[in-house]
Amino acid sequence: MFDFSIVKSTAQKIKKEDDNLTNKRVELGKKLQELYTLPLPQDDFVNFLHENVTEKGKQYGNRFKNMAAGVLQGNQSKLIVSGNLPVWAPHAGTSAYPLPEAICYLFSDQLKEGLKKAVSELDYPEVVGPTRAERAKQIVKVEKDIEKFTKLQEKLRADAKRAGLSLTQSLAAAPAKMPKPGTPVN
Repeated sequence: MFDFSIVKSTAQKIKKEDDNLTNKRVELGKKLQELYTLPLPQDDFVNFLHENVTEKGKQYGNRFKNMAAGVLQGNQSKLIVSGNLPVWAPHAGTSAYPLPEAICYLFSDQLKEGLKKAVSELDYPEVVGPTRAERAKQIVKVEKDIEKFTKLQEKLRADAKRAGLSLTQSLAAAPAKMPKPGTPVN
């Protein structure tokens, strides 16, 4: 007669390990969702806005410098005589609406101070996520961990199947990769 208690015990251990891997993947999926949805710390948010102003201003500044160099070299004399020097929209621009870029360049300091003040007046949440730099590192790590646990679970299930054991829970029960931002993870 066969002692099926050993088979039953082994099957239970395999099922427990499969459940453990699923739980790890679900928890990592929740962590990933938080990393994508929690707001930035207030200072980091202000820095992000300031960087945006700087970047937009650079676009206008480069175009303005090219236009001004042309005027200084006499290449734009027709514009000077006609009084139609395009200060707000220098030619060769990449944007159809360069006024915001011009404002970011010409009023950069005032705009940054105004944004800092506006953010300080917000009802800022108490619970925030990590900074952008730390968030990026954590996202990479969590995604690698999800991939690692997914592969372990796939191997466990393939080995169990080859041994004639069936693990019925779908791998789709836990995220295999990053959930889309805004998608709730239960």
